[in-house]
Amino acid sequence: MIIRYAGILLSYVEALVESGDWQNLDVLLYLNKIRNRAGMPNVNTAVYNTAEKMRELYRRERKVELAFEGTRLFDIRRWKIGEEVLKGPAMGAIKGALLTERLSYSNYSQ
Repeated sequence: MIIRYAGILLSYVEALVESGDWQNLDVLLYLNKIRNRAGMPNVNTAVYNTAEKMRELYRRERKVELAFEGTRLFDIRRWKIGEEVLKGPAMGAIKGALLTERLSYSNYSQ
């Protein structure tokens, strides 16, 4: 298993924010390192100035930075946000066929 360094830094940031230590200087340091490597500007501290805003930021950073790593579902389950982010029809390919209808477990449990 390969774990990217950005994933480790984002996990550390998540641990700090979720433990209530969102003002720890490491939070901004490591978020900015990840953003700067990708050519993004530093975190705007005027906007991200509460624990909830920092949570929103690191979750978005994980979503973008680890987009094709196969970890999104684990994040959604850990954060218990499935109801809000997994609404609407699922689109994709299942067994080579294009899926355009709503997914339900009963459709694919055979």
